Amino acid sequence: MQTGMVIGKDVHDAREILRGRGLSVVRVYVPHQVRIFVSRLRILEEVVKFFEYLCVLLGQKISLTESLDILEAVADFSPLKKAIHQISDTIHKGFSFSKALAQHSHLFSEFIVQCCDNAEKTGNLCEACQNICTFLGMRVSMLKMSRKTLFYPFCVLGALLLLFFSVLQYVIPVTKSFIMENTVGVRSTSISQKLLFSISDLFVEHSFLFVLIFVIIVIFAFALYRRWLRTSLFYEKQNWIFWVQMFSTLLLSGVAIKDALQVSNSHMPALKLQLKKMEESIINGASFYQALTVITPCLPSMLRFAKIGEANGLLGKMLFQCAQLEQEHLNNRVETMLARLSPIILVFAGGAIVWLISSVFVPLYDSLPGV
Repeated sequence: MQTGMVIGKDVHDAREILRGRGLSVVRVYVPHQVRIFVSRLRILEEVVKFFEYLCVLLGQKISLTESLDILEAVADFSPLKKAIHQISDTIHKGFSFSKALAQHSHLFSEFIVQCCDNAEKTGNLCEACQNICTFLGMRVSMLKMSRKTLFYPFCVLGALLLLFFSVLQYVIPVTKSFIMENTVGVRSTSISQKLLFSISDLFVEHSFLFVLIFVIIVIFAFALYRRWLRTSLFYEKQNWIFWVQMFSTLLLSGVAIKDALQVSNSHMPALKLQLKKMEESIINGASFYQALTVITPCLPSMLRFAKIGEANGLLGKMLFQCAQLEQEHLNNRVETMLARLSPIILVFAGGAIVWLISSVFVPLYDSLPGV
C-alpha cells in the first residue's frame, strides 16, 4: 500500500488524478484548514504584503524557495506564517507554487492561483505577483471606502444618541431633583424643558423598553440604508470595477479570455446574468467588444477602452487602466458625498447638544437664589 499527497480541486478530482496514475484508491484524506476568525480586510492586507515582498525578492533574482523562507521569518500574521511554511514544504516535495497556494483557499483565492499558474508556465511570476499586489491593493481601498460609506453616518448618530440617553438617564434626574429642592426664585420653565424632563422621567421608568426600541430602529434603518446602497448606482459601479480589475489582472498574467471569464464570473454573483450573456457571446465567436455590446455595463468608459485595447492587442492593460480611472472617480464621488453629509450631521448633532445643555443648565441657573 502506498501513501502520498496529490493536489486537486476536491476529493472527486483527487480520486480521478490517482486513478489516472493507475492506482486503486482506498481512502482520500483532506487536510484540515484552520478557519481564520479575522476580518476579510485584514486577510487581504496581509496577502497584499506577502505578494509585495515576494515581488521585490523575486525581482532581486532570489529563488522562490529562498524568498518563501525569508517571508516566513518576517511574517507577523500567524495564519499566513503557517501557510508560507506549508507552501514551502509543498514546493520542496515537487509541486508547483500555484498548486501549493491552492491548498490554502482561506488565504489565496482561485483568482490568485490561476494567475500564478499561468505565470509559472510563461516564466513571468514576478510580474504576475506585481499585478496581483496592485489588484488586491485596489480591492483593499474599495473595501475601506465601502465600510466608510456604510458605517460613518451610523457611528456619528449612534454616538449622539448614546450621549442623549446618558443625559436622560443620569444628568437630568439629578438636575431636576436639585431644582425641586431649591424652588426659591425659580422662573417658569419653557416648553422644551418640560418636554425634556417628561422624556427623562419616562426613560428612567422604562429604560429597557427605550433601549430595545432604539436598537430595533437602528437595525431597521441600517438594513434599509444597506439595501439602498446595494441597489444604487454606486454599488453596481463598484461591482463592475471589481470585475474589470480581476478580469484584466488575469489577462495580464497570461490567462485566456474564456478562462479569465470563468474565474472572474465565479466571484461576481451580483453580475451573474450579464456576465453569463457575455461569456456565451464569446463562446459563439464574438470579440470581447462585441460581447460587451450585448449587455449594458455600468462603466461608460469600459466600451471605449475595450475597443482600443482589442484593436491594439493590449486588452488587459487597457481594461486595467480603465478600472484604475473608474476607481479614482468613484473614490472622489464618495469623498464628496461624505463631505456634504458631514456638515449636515454635525449641525444636527450640534443643535441637539445645544438644546440638551440649555434645557439642563438654564433651569439650574434659574434655581440659584438671587439670580
